[in-house]
Amino acid sequence: MGGLGSCETRERGVGPVSVEGNINVAGRLQLADGFKLSVAGGDGGVVKVRYGCEDNGGPFDSVVDPSGTPTAAQCNHADVPRADPGMPWDGKSIYADPGRINDTATPIGDIEDEFLPVGFDADGSLAEGHTLPLRTTAYRYDDSVNPSGSAAVPKNLVALPPRVPAAATFPPAHR
Repeated sequence: MGGLGSCETRERGVGPVSVEGNINVAGRLQLADGFKLSVAGGDGGVVKVRYGCEDNGGPFDSVVDPSGTPTAAQCNHADVPRADPGMPWDGKSIYADPGRINDTATPIGDIEDEFLPVGFDADGSLAEGHTLPLRTTAYRYDDSVNPSGSAAVPKNLVALPPRVPAAATFPPAHR
């Protein structure tokens, strides 16, 4: 029995981690200690690994389908360009981040226009022609009220009344 200042051994399950979609690994895929990766969806759960796959020796059978049957991971897959005409990542490596302009540059501010948040530039500043709305109301969270919300007052928020100090509390004007 554990207590203050003591350690206790805990068993961890080794059930497979499920991924719904395809996986492209730019480095090496290494799974150890019986760990399994369950892949499905996308193009049938295709796994492409650029620099090899490794588990505890022997045949690589750590990538499985949802039924637990080993599936083929493409463990030394060549770097190939994506083929998505009209999309910002068309022609980029399948291993490259599609939102980056240049994978060798510092990532700060290195964002393709299509991946920027609306109204902001890559450095986080407001884009030209955009403004932040003036906030005139404060809200308090209360999960027992306003369960559906509205455009005026979001779900579970209660608008607080405006607080304007009395005229006597304003400091005197300096001249």
